[in-house]
Amino acid sequence: MQQRYYLKLNANLAVFDQFSVRRFNLEEKLDDYYVLQLEATHIAPDLPLGDFIHQRVTFEMAPDIDWTESIPVSRHELDESENRCWHGVIQSVEQVASSADETCYRFTIVPRLALLNRITTTRLFQNETALSIVEKILRHHGFASEDFRLKSTRSLPRYEHRMQYRETDYAFIKRVLAREGLWFTFTQTAANEVFMVADDVSQYMQLRQQALPFKPDAGMESGQEGLESKLEAQLAFDIAATAQGIKDSLKQQLMQGLTAKYSVSEFHVRYKAQYESVQVKDYNYRDANNSLVGKAGFSEQQPAAFGQPYIYGFFHHKDAEQAQQYARILHEHSISRHILATGKSNVHGFAPGFTMGFATDARVGAVRQWLLVSVCHAGARDGDYFNTFTAIPADSQWRPEPIKHPIIDGTIPGTICDAGQGPYAWVDEMGRYIVKFNLDMDSWQPGGESRPIRLAKPYAGGQYGQHFPLHVGTEVQLAFQNGDPDRPYIVGVLHSSTAPDHIPNTWRTRNVIRTWANNKIRMEDLSGHEHIKMATEYHKTQLNLGHLVDSGRDKRGEGFELRTDGWGALRSARALYLTTEDQTAANGMQLDRKVAVDEIKGALNQANHLADVTAKHTNLKPNLDTLSELGEHCSDLQRPVILTSAVAGLAQVSPKSLLNSVGQDIHQQAGKDIFTGAGESITQTAVKSIQVLAQTEDLNLIAGKKTARLASHGDAVEITAAKKISVQSVGDEILINAKSGIKLASGGAYIEIKGGKISLYSPGPIEYKGNHQFQGPQGGNFPLPELPASVCLECMRKARAQGVGIVER
Repeated sequence: MQQRYYLKLNANLAVFDQFSVRRFNLEEKLDDYYVLQLEATHIAPDLPLGDFIHQRVTFEMAPDIDWTESIPVSRHELDESENRCWHGVIQSVEQVASSADETCYRFTIVPRLALLNRITTTRLFQNETALSIVEKILRHHGFASEDFRLKSTRSLPRYEHRMQYRETDYAFIKRVLAREGLWFTFTQTAANEVFMVADDVSQYMQLRQQALPFKPDAGMESGQEGLESKLEAQLAFDIAATAQGIKDSLKQQLMQGLTAKYSVSEFHVRYKAQYESVQVKDYNYRDANNSLVGKAGFSEQQPAAFGQPYIYGFFHHKDAEQAQQYARILHEHSISRHILATGKSNVHGFAPGFTMGFATDARVGAVRQWLLVSVCHAGARDGDYFNTFTAIPADSQWRPEPIKHPIIDGTIPGTICDAGQGPYAWVDEMGRYIVKFNLDMDSWQPGGESRPIRLAKPYAGGQYGQHFPLHVGTEVQLAFQNGDPDRPYIVGVLHSSTAPDHIPNTWRTRNVIRTWANNKIRMEDLSGHEHIKMATEYHKTQLNLGHLVDSGRDKRGEGFELRTDGWGALRSARALYLTTEDQTAANGMQLDRKVAVDEIKGALNQANHLADVTAKHTNLKPNLDTLSELGEHCSDLQRPVILTSAVAGLAQVSPKSLLNSVGQDIHQQAGKDIFTGAGESITQTAVKSIQVLAQTEDLNLIAGKKTARLASHGDAVEITAAKKISVQSVGDEILINAKSGIKLASGGAYIEIKGGKISLYSPGPIEYKGNHQFQGPQGGNFPLPELPASVCLECMRKARAQGVGIVER
């Protein structure tokens, strides 16, 4: 019998190109690569089989025709479209039998794409579509543009992040395509196989055989006897005919016979239920209020439709439009499995992705056009070719089976990246970081190592939460929602050998939050040494509470300390209460101020009593309204006042100056004494009056060494005593001088010195005792001091308002 199946080796194996195909079995189907199992014989019993692996080969199948040597027609002159070929590489080869004449070898041949199923890897893709990911992988493995055709009738979503995780490149390609409803198959050219991706009915290919007969009883040799009789009749018709005439006539009748011989011998149609509708949903934190629900189903009720599956989180869609597309893909997947035909034929042109049709008289049911989904070819040197196939109605949209993503159990490490921000990591308005996945072997531009990834926090909400910014080089642990490699988030951070822990192993009782710049909160739990320290390196500003220690953990105090090398401010808008009153073990109310209020009440009582005393002696009673108001505000703390209470005393000291300035009154009260001392001088000035009253004891105004002066620059001086007035000069004279005159009076008698003369007046006798010496007139010159003008109150007010020392009247 003439050879009908050919195994052609490439140039590297051309020396062994003498195989004779014994039998073969070839399985091909949509969304998978084809596998050819082939047995062939060779005269050599010891071929170097290791050299055959991964070598390119071509398996060719010629039309099922009995060729005879008496027919001078080359098979190459027939229509080449009648031949089928499959290109591929040898995946495995083994010797299965051997005799004296020949040795049988078994080959497994697959397309080049199948080699990608041996390569397990992990890789990150960013800002890619499904087709661009597939193209990138194919080109990485040396596929040229003529080796693949990738087409989609819709605009595919661009993925921010897609991870291939512990998958072969082929498995990842299948998963990526299936998620978008993209199916694939292979077509063959004269030189190579072509990987073809599509997603629409319009992209189905058509066989020439669109009117195949259905002959369930014809067997595999339909039309064979008729063909042979025609050949014999033609050969006997005119032996003397010219060679060209024989060739033309034979060729025409052969083609007619070939058309007649192709048929389908078995065909069964199976129906099963389909989904009434499909609903998908997901959550997108970037648009949290959008429910991202998509639903697709029949517009009218279908008798074979039942069920409404709900799929959450499978597609990771970003908006409602994508949700609707994915729901439609899933529903179309259900529809494409509703009607499934299986059959058997001798049409060697059958191939997945192609449509075929039945003749009008074929009794196969209502559906005449079918899309081939899978085909299993079989043939042998001593047997007829046949195939079995599965098909769906050609008007159904084929969708591949959805493929679940691999599950990432636990976490994987990553590193916070520098996005051009220097030592400070880039973080966006949503608190996301750029992370270099430690498993990622690719190189990226700075800031492009990943899409922005969220950081899980123990506390978060709208405009509130906990935030500790991560820094460049920080090791993070990445977890994945539902284990999905495409949904990473930062779940935590860890120390490492390059970033060791700042807590030494001796700090068994210390709790520390410390930032990259040494800002820290330290909490010590050691019994008897409990303390809290809040500190920043800037101006060494610290708040220390409890048991205070230095850097060597030696005690340096206890209680609390608020300190800084910079500026400080203590601000309270309502009121501020400073006290040394005891509240043991923090029991009591925050503003418990009974001691201070009692002191205020005592001071007010004393002030009112002394005011009454002053009024009795001077007829002037001090105005205590502002004091009463201040006492009320300090008692209830309902105004922005500062109340200071020191149980054991209060001291203010400074090596420099002290200013006490108020806009109204200063009130000083002491239960006992007030001591005012100065190392040099004391100056007290009042715009109006100064009153000094010693109620029960002496009033002493003494100049220890220099002159004591009592003067009135604008009016009289009055000195009044209930008893004796003594004017004495211990070491010098007493000078009493007046410009207009002096009068010394008692009991109605007086002495008047005025105008340069002395006059004595007495209602009674004038007595002279002592020695008398009378001389001529003589006087003395006693100049009076020039008194300064009185201060202008209005001028002082203007000067104060203008911030100057002097103003004109």
